[in-house]
Amino acid sequence: MTNENENEKINQLEKENKRIKKQLDNHFTILQELGVLKDKWNEEIQSNAERITELEELVQSLNDEIDVMMDNNSVTNNMARAVCELQEQLEKQFPTIYIANKIDAVTRVGMK
Repeated sequence: MTNENENEKINQLEKENKRIKKQLDNHFTILQELGVLKDKWNEEIQSNAERITELEELVQSLNDEIDVMMDNNSVTNNMARAVCELQEQLEKQFPTIYIANKIDAVTRVGMK
């Protein structure tokens, strides 16, 4: 009977050993999958960081272009006002003059 009990205990220990080994293998597999996921996640983070940098550079470039366009628009408006003022002065000094293609610009308050 002692021999039979010992064999049963040995069988139980072997079963327990197999169960533990299977759990360890499962844990190891999960850890490997987590490592792969972590690597993919880090790659995606890096890719997104690079894309963010590209977009920030694009936004800055567009802002610079807008600034240039606004400056050009201001210069154009100033020139148009100056031409308009010159035309008014010519009309005042020479009432008989006819200005063809008269420029109507955004003018200051009080101007015709």
